[in-house]
This record gives sequence, structure tokens and C-alpha cells, in this order.
Amino acid sequence: MERKIKLIGRQHINGLVLVTVVTTIAYLVSQQFSVVSSLTVGLVIALLVSNLFRLPDSITPGAVFASKYLMRLGIILLGLRISFNQVAEVGFAGLILVVIVVVGTFFGVIVLGKVLNLSKNTSILLGAGFAICGNTAIAAISPTINAKREETAYAVGLVTLFGTISIGALPLFASLLGLSEQRFGAWAGAAVHDVGQVVATAEVIGGAALTIAVIVKLTRMLLLAPMLIAISAKFNVAAGAKMRAAIPPFILLFIGVLSLNSLLTIPVQVIDMGKTVSILLLTAGITGMGMGVKWRNLITVGGNPLIAATIAWVLIATGSLGLIVALGVA
Repeated sequence: MERKIKLIGRQHINGLVLVTVVTTIAYLVSQQFSVVSSLTVGLVIALLVSNLFRLPDSITPGAVFASKYLMRLGIILLGLRISFNQVAEVGFAGLILVVIVVVGTFFGVIVLGKVLNLSKNTSILLGAGFAICGNTAIAAISPTINAKREETAYAVGLVTLFGTISIGALPLFASLLGLSEQRFGAWAGAAVHDVGQVVATAEVIGGAALTIAVIVKLTRMLLLAPMLIAISAKFNVAAGAKMRAAIPPFILLFIGVLSLNSLLTIPVQVIDMGKTVSILLLTAGITGMGMGVKWRNLITVGGNPLIAATIAWVLIATGSLGLIVALGVA
């Protein structure tokens, strides 16, 4: 018990101070440029600091603490961003669209990973990032599968790259195809990765597109819960854990917060504060992870993940639009 109480000690202070400074900068940058996620900015700054400067060993304990515990707290608070009510808002056709896109993308990237000889962790992180909610999904799943910091950093970079490309590419194709605002909104919500990127993509077309895009996107995020449970159970049981211990406590807490947000009327101020704290904690976690990544280790990951990400981006964009037309969504 005493060991748990003294979880944070003097050895963590230097690292946590540096992580806090970088997280603050990343958050302020993301507030000025909404297209850029604070998680991405935090990771980039951390990589630069880690590779351009020789960090003292005293930084490591705090950075590791942030990458584990602060990130898990951020995941728990993600439950305030989504609710079961969103399923009703997208309708049955929209729900079918979301399920097919998420499941098809996730397992499709894993198959691609096998063909291209990617590590299992890299395939899972890329699949989750493209299928559900970009960097947030990667941050949530990374500790669950004990992914290497290089695998996580590479996945974040690729998902961010193609999500950013979507902001310019999807509106261009929508104009060429003559899509309505509503149909384009459904497409943006189904095909783009991070929430910020979805908003930026849909806003190019108009308010009607933005409304539907956000609803579809948040419904995709709702599937993060069952995916976390399934992946946690698979990896922990495979590692020899008992089934009752297969689901990490932080995932159960995430489900609990999500359920409370769905069943109770939580004050808007509390939800807004929880969302902000969640973003800050996730950014701190990614930042702490990035401080232990070296360029030379990223290079060893190779170029095949880029090929997989390119194929995944094309498939999710074309496949989701085809489903929207076939199902008559929007």
C-alpha cells in the first residue's frame, strides 16, 4: 500500500515538469490551429527535444510515468466525449455504415500488415487509428498491447499525415462528384481520422456537412470501447493472464464514465472540463512516450507501414463513400 501511495516521487519531478511544459505549448498551438491535434504537436516537440538535445537521466522516470499513468487517466475521461445516444442520431443505416467501416478498416489493415510483413503492434495501431479516432485510438490502445515507442510514434505520424491530406482532398473530390452537403458530411465523418481533422474537412463544405460529420465521427469513437475490451482480453490471455484479469482496470473505468455520460445528465461545464483535461492528459502521455524515441530507431521500422497507410487511406475513402451511396445515408 505504501508503495502505491508513493507512486509519484522526487525522481519523477524533472520529467513531469518537462512534459507539462511541452504539453502546455502543444495545447496552445492546437487552440490556434484547430487542424493540428495537440497530441501530434506534443509528439513532434518531444521527438525534437529527445533527438536534438542530450536529456539527463533524471527526465526518464517522469516521462515514463506520463506515458503510462497520465495517458490512462486521459483514456478514462474520453468517456465524457461519447455516449450511446449518438447511435440513435445516425439512424440504422448510419450505424451499419460505421460498423462496416470500423471493422473492415481495422481487420483490413491487419491483413495488409501481414502481407507487408509489419509487426503485429504496428498493424493494430494503424488499423485502430484509421478505423476509429486517429491518434486518440492509438494512444488508448498502445499501452494495452505494450507497443514499442517507435511503433506508436510511427503510427501517430502516418495517421496524422493522411488525415491532413484528407482535409484538402475530400472536399475536392466531393466537388467533382457533386455530393450534397449532408452526404459529404457523412463521408467526412466516416473516412477522416481525428475529430479535429473531421471538423476541418467538413467546415470547408458547410454547416450541414459539419453536423452530420461530427455525429458519424463520434459514433465511430463509440466503438473504441468494445475494441479496447477485445484487444485487452486477447493480449492478456495470450500472455497467460487469467480471464478475470484480462481487462485492465482503466478500460473498465472508461466504460463506466461512458455509461454515466449516456445515462445521466451531466452538467455541460463538467463535460467540457473533462474533455479538456482528457486532451491534456493524452497529450502528456504521448509527449512522455516521445521523449524516449530516437530517430535511428524509427528508421528501423522501415517504409512498409507507409505503404500500408497509403492503401488503407484509399480504401477507407472509397469504401466508405460507396457504402454511403449504397445504404442511402444522408
